[in-house]
Amino acid sequence: MSFLERIFERGPSRSEIKELTDAVEEHNQFYRQMFHDLTQGTALKRDYHIKDYIKEGYEKNADVFSVIDRLSTMFSQIPKDLVRGEDDDPVTEGPLYERLRQPNNYQIWQEFAKLWYSFYLTTGNAIKYAPRIKGGNDRGKLMPGGMYLMPTQHIQIEAGSWRDPIKFYTLEINLTTEKIPAEDVIHVRMPNLQYQGGANFMGMSPLKVAALIIEAENQGYQTVADTLSKGLPPGILKMTEEYDKIRSQELQADLEREWKKKYGNQKYTRRAGYPVLGFGVDDWIPMGFSNFRDLQILEMSQHGLRVLCNVLGVPSQAFNDVAGTTFTNMGEARKMVYTNRLIPDFGLLLSYLNTMIVPAYGEDLKIKADYSDIPELQDDKKELAQWLEVAVRWGMPPNRLFEKLGLETIDNPAMDRSYLPFNIVPAEEIGMDISMDEVNKILKEHNIDDYKGLKAV
Repeated sequence: MSFLERIFERGPSRSEIKELTDAVEEHNQFYRQMFHDLTQGTALKRDYHIKDYIKEGYEKNADVFSVIDRLSTMFSQIPKDLVRGEDDDPVTEGPLYERLRQPNNYQIWQEFAKLWYSFYLTTGNAIKYAPRIKGGNDRGKLMPGGMYLMPTQHIQIEAGSWRDPIKFYTLEINLTTEKIPAEDVIHVRMPNLQYQGGANFMGMSPLKVAALIIEAENQGYQTVADTLSKGLPPGILKMTEEYDKIRSQELQADLEREWKKKYGNQKYTRRAGYPVLGFGVDDWIPMGFSNFRDLQILEMSQHGLRVLCNVLGVPSQAFNDVAGTTFTNMGEARKMVYTNRLIPDFGLLLSYLNTMIVPAYGEDLKIKADYSDIPELQDDKKELAQWLEVAVRWGMPPNRLFEKLGLETIDNPAMDRSYLPFNIVPAEEIGMDISMDEVNKILKEHNIDDYKGLKAV
């Protein structure tokens, strides 16, 4: 009797299921081809410029820091609730509730979330150390110490085998090395299309795409700083051949003394900004400061801000790019920051927590984002309320209005009934035949342009 016949005759045991699974994986040619070179202890390929993204980008470039800092601040302020059951009943006590308020012994949620998102946007990876209890009634729950963020720039992923590609996360910092089992880590990564050597297990930093423009900005500002610190001359007082014949170096010395006497102050003690004085002067050649305009450093900074915002998927108008604004108001730009970037990323974080942490505290628990109090997102609700107000006047039960606005319904049968204006009667009963043009005219007088979008009750 074959292996499969034994299984289907009496039902598989746990060891036989594992044997069958291993046999299937053994013949999974794609999986083996992708990870065939991963052996126990192999360090997976990573981007060795991650430290540069932090040092040269986040820490050195003003645009990178300001955009990421503002995004991470907005991210950390998004409200969240711990709820239970299909009705999303709020949970306001218990070990998981307290842990979400304070993820570890030195950070509250807002600080933790801001750091998480700063790592995610800067390095393309957000790695949490979240050790969980391995057995007993509390199996799967977080250890008493809670969750900690790991510095991506000091992390090296170590492979287990082709069947178990991630075995350890090795932390290399302060001249020490610590191996952390993969099951104690929650790693959220941006997509990385490079699969060679397991590089895809580390996310790709958005700053990698913008590296050249960030470097150009940094070099421009460094040029300005070097020029000012070294005190390069603002210009040269030029001499002519006629003056050369009749002037002497004594006249040049006299001119320098007179210049220093009249204009000298603390700014010129190191000859910083001191003009080069020649004898036989009749012309001026500008240098230094005028070239700053020629280098277009300010224009490069503005362009760099727009490129960075484009890479991160947010409008630059929300980050003080006033010259390039085409929005009717800043509220619309800030709204796009939420819809294009913050809400999807916050949902991703909550999905990982709901999948890997929350079930151990109760199968009916979940963490849910609450966007109802974010001012930038209230315009849609205002517009929806205006439409629903019309719908209620034409038969929608009030409680359905509350549901669509995300509000609590009222426990009163009268709020579940449909209502119509008492003075509305069929047109034919009074001998009138109203055309659609007249109907549209009346509706427009009440600022209703698209009544066709309303659903009949």
